[in-house]
Amino acid sequence: MLTDMGGRIGQGGSGGNATLGAIAALREDVLASAKESATKIVGSIGAARAESSSGLSGLNVVLSEVKLDTTKSVEALRGLERVAVQTADGVEEAKRRVELSGQQTLFQIRSSIKDNADYVNETVSERFEQMAAHILLNQTTTLRNMSAVLEAEISQVQISILFFQCKFNRYEKIFFRYIISYFF
Repeated sequence: MLTDMGGRIGQGGSGGNATLGAIAALREDVLASAKESATKIVGSIGAARAESSSGLSGLNVVLSEVKLDTTKSVEALRGLERVAVQTADGVEEAKRRVELSGQQTLFQIRSSIKDNADYVNETVSERFEQMAAHILLNQTTTLRNMSAVLEAEISQVQISILFFQCKFNRYEKIFFRYIISYFF
């Protein structure tokens, strides 16, 4: 900062020389300070450049390692992709085989059912016919037995009726005789 130093700047006399001397001294101080600052800045820039050079070379090394690791990872992923595709193809093939096997099994079951349906129908028909014949035979035998029992009981009833008719005829005659003799 410029100060008065005993007079005004630009005024004549000895005060002006002192001002010029102060300005010259100030200029020298500013130039020295600027030179010192420039030297510090240049030194800082040099240090920063050296650090960034070493940082860049370190970064280049790290980037090279990352590139190498990435390349290895990509190759591994390609291998995994191939394995995944092969596995998917294998699963699809197994699925097709299972579906074909299921269809063949259903066809064989249907064939077996058709082949055995006639045999089952014949067997069931024979069993029903045998059961019907057996039931009919049992009913016929039971009916014959009942008919024989009924005939025997009916003949007993007929004999009893005849016996009572005979007795009644006899009692009737006696009764009519009694009535006729009593009333007449």
